[in-house]
Amino acid sequence: MTITADLIAAYEDAGPRLTPTERASVDRYNHTIDGYADCFPLTTEDIASHLGEFGLPATLGMIDSHFRMLGTWREAIDTLYVDLRTGVSPEPGPHATSIELITFEGHTLTSMVTLTREAVCKAFVGTAGPETADDGRVVVAGM
Repeated sequence: MTITADLIAAYEDAGPRLTPTERASVDRYNHTIDGYADCFPLTTEDIASHLGEFGLPATLGMIDSHFRMLGTWREAIDTLYVDLRTGVSPEPGPHATSIELITFEGHTLTSMVTLTREAVCKAFVGTAGPETADDGRVVVAGM
């Protein structure tokens, strides 16, 4: 959920190093989503437990706050992309390492959105439709 030093190092091993300005953009991104890793993924069990302890109105509020966090996270990825694209790098546009980091975060966000929606559906409806993989794709035999 946050772009760790280990993740940056792994991508820099395969591509160009981030500039100090790009690292500052990553640090701002990490600050924006700090603590989100403790909140996701939201599970059906989390919802059922909260519902049993606090009741329906509070549980709906908790779910709403999770979806708002997902929105903030998406905005943070958008901001990171714009920061990296608008000239913080010596070359125009984000370079390969920046693109890889943004893509990784985008995929992680997509997974968390899918898992959160599934948890809400399962908690209140009993099903979330076809099974999906962690990356949000529908699981189809042989694929």
